[in-house]
Amino acid sequence: MKYIIDDIIVSKNDIDEDFECSFCCSIMLNPRSCLNSHIYCLNCWEKQMEIKKQCPSCAVPVTIDTLCKNKFLEKHINMLKIYCPNSYYNNNNNNNSNNNNNNNIENQLILDKSNGCKEIINIESLESHLRECQFQFIDCPNNKKCGMYRKNQMEQHQGQCGYLKISCYHCMQDIERQFMGEHILNECNDITVQCRYSEGGCQAMIPRNQLAAHLSEFDNHREFIENIIKGHQKKLKSTFKELDETNSKLDQLKISSESLETNLINNDYSYRGKWIIKQWNYHYEMFIKNPIKNLIISPPIYLSPTKEFSLSLTPTSTINNINCLSIHLEKLFQTSSIVQFSFEIINYNNTKSIKKEEKKRFKHYGAAHAIEFPVSEIYNINNKYIQDDELEIIFTIKILSVEETEQSIDNVLITEKEN
Repeated sequence: MKYIIDDIIVSKNDIDEDFECSFCCSIMLNPRSCLNSHIYCLNCWEKQMEIKKQCPSCAVPVTIDTLCKNKFLEKHINMLKIYCPNSYYNNNNNNNSNNNNNNNIENQLILDKSNGCKEIINIESLESHLRECQFQFIDCPNNKKCGMYRKNQMEQHQGQCGYLKISCYHCMQDIERQFMGEHILNECNDITVQCRYSEGGCQAMIPRNQLAAHLSEFDNHREFIENIIKGHQKKLKSTFKELDETNSKLDQLKISSESLETNLINNDYSYRGKWIIKQWNYHYEMFIKNPIKNLIISPPIYLSPTKEFSLSLTPTSTINNINCLSIHLEKLFQTSSIVQFSFEIINYNNTKSIKKEEKKRFKHYGAAHAIEFPVSEIYNINNKYIQDDELEIIFTIKILSVEETEQSIDNVLITEKEN
């Protein structure tokens, strides 16, 4: 876990301005003062002495040994109430350290209400509590690539970890669970398998390590192979028939779609809807583990039978040095279009909802544009954007113009050599 004490304070109102180090602007842990009573946290003193061994305020010479403890101030700081750091989701899971997108993910602290530690302690007892806390994150003992899991959930994880080695029931060889299916299907020599020509009629069952000998002992596999070829030819003929029927249905659908398109051509292509993302904390945690694989994507949006869009959401990314939540609109049809769209992130206090609107040209299939929102607003639990583990977004999409760049070919003629 990556955090500073300021992040886990229960009540910001308890922080007196005298508790803050004027050097790093954070709560002073281990406050120390020079001979002239200028107070900074010990960590800032150490950094200062790496540059010059003097007080940054009065320039009096200092060493670690000459610094004085401020026991009165330290006592009051140590009594501040804090959440256990293990109350939060892990923001330091390096499962995807090779993923360049991780450079855009900052260390957000989000309370894990379901699985996190529920203890509220004071700063003085933090170190002793962490030594005993069963909610701390630890590496998977089978392989660090697997990730980090809470200590009290490790037994459950072991029951499904793909990196745990288990014994093959047949050959007793130790295989990682994730590869056991492949081992049994293609590798285990003690498995009894069918002859590879069973589809053609050979019903022999032999151990996999004797399969080659079986194939060399019998000269009648030619008959079985011919049976397989005949079966495939029959299936191929049936498939061609089904393909002709499908092509006929496609032609009918095309005519129907073109007719519908004609009926809609004089109308506005517009759409207004609400996207509700449930189990937000789960989606956020999965995105942190793998931003590419676990991008949050909406169901498809159809402005007409041929005008399809999709929404996707990036919970956290860095845009112009600002940590943002990004909502993307993607066009899923070919023709270049000018689109006006808006996203409104709903606040349970409606007066605080944030709405932004853009007008962009979407040139090709898969073209996308995004609108960013500052996470400092969205993820602040006091602002009530995320309630009951849900995030709601009202969106509008309107196609202002469609630019046809290519003529479509409706009919294709093919000449082939006759059999």
